Amino acid sequence: MVDLNWLKNSNDPDAAALLDAQNANTSVPWRMFYRVTDSERFLPPISNASTVVPQITPVFAVPVLNPASDFLFQPPGSNSSSPLNPQNDVEANIVLITPTASGLRIGTVPTTGSSQGLPVLPNNIIPFDIAKNVASLVNWGDTTNSRLLTALMLSVTRQNTVAMAPIITPGSTKVTNVVEPGGSTVYTVYLDPNGLTLNVPVSPGLVVYQDVNGNPIQYYDGKIYHTLQADYIPTVDGTITYYIQPPSTYDQTVFSLTGDDDMYGSPGDQWRYYLVSGISSSMTASESVKGAGPFLKSQDYAGFTIASTMHDQTTGTRQVQGYVLVQSVMQWPNLNVSAEIFADVQVYKSLSMLDTFPIGDPETLVAFLKAQYPGASFVGKTVGTTTIPDNTQIELVFAKNIVTFFNTVQQGLLPQ
Repeated sequence: MVDLNWLKNSNDPDAAALLDAQNANTSVPWRMFYRVTDSERFLPPISNASTVVPQITPVFAVPVLNPASDFLFQPPGSNSSSPLNPQNDVEANIVLITPTASGLRIGTVPTTGSSQGLPVLPNNIIPFDIAKNVASLVNWGDTTNSRLLTALMLSVTRQNTVAMAPIITPGSTKVTNVVEPGGSTVYTVYLDPNGLTLNVPVSPGLVVYQDVNGNPIQYYDGKIYHTLQADYIPTVDGTITYYIQPPSTYDQTVFSLTGDDDMYGSPGDQWRYYLVSGISSSMTASESVKGAGPFLKSQDYAGFTIASTMHDQTTGTRQVQGYVLVQSVMQWPNLNVSAEIFADVQVYKSLSMLDTFPIGDPETLVAFLKAQYPGASFVGKTVGTTTIPDNTQIELVFAKNIVTFFNTVQQGLLPQ
């Protein structure tokens, strides 16, 4: 194949010879020569390191043994305390805060606004679209659930912000002021004549971060982050760390067509969440979540305890009480072959979207899978002090393939 523009217009002797042969010689050639006039290639990333290690940063749901009550904030004067944080001490312990739509403490009675005279209620139920009767099946990929899962991941990664309007549309009605605890108004909420919500900041350039339910959590004024929830300490980077509490009937080892929480098969509690006060969800600086961030445990600090199994090995009862959502880093020195990736993905495609909880980081996931499926072929059998066969590398590749697949699923939920 020859560039016709080069052939007809170039003064190159090769172009002239080809053009002359094309016009004058009608014989069939017995030998063919190829000329490449240009080529294009994509260069690899430039790095000074000897080896460039690919990496992804998915949102992990790390299974923990602690119920929310272990660290739940207790209001002053309530005469109650949390087992692992009796002093509500955020410096030496994890503190879980229940968010509200207004940011005021639960039970506070506002004296102004549309809700004046009514006590503030918690707003931490995740309103997933669930089965309502025997004929309906759970579809975690529908519009409602996709929106909620997207909001979860966006707020974990500091991307779920409140849309601000530069001006107040004439004829708009004031709804409420969003006030910094113990401070002044940050932005005002209006309804325009068409019924659309307008959020007008007091100062230009403010960025307000919200959680999965749209509760304002914190805002950035160009210098530092400020809290918008009573008793909540803002993070240093605007991310939100969630503690997710599943329904009491939730069990990842059991598959039910009616779902884990529905009005027909499993009536009762719902999915709930709490905010981990003052803790960034970004753990991309560490290769493992163990012993870091909210999972740090020492004589002077009480953090979450990571679970390695869904069920207790002795009693068989479910021991995972909740999941902590964090963004971590996963890197691998080489990719697995296509056949193995395909097989691994097919196994886990049968899991529902919410069964990405728990995946943990690769080390946590390996421990979880080995305990869940002790008879699986990828699990080495311990004989005395020796593991036969030693499938350590296979287990790690298997776990990384699973996380890679779920990272792709997560990216599909994010707006482009």
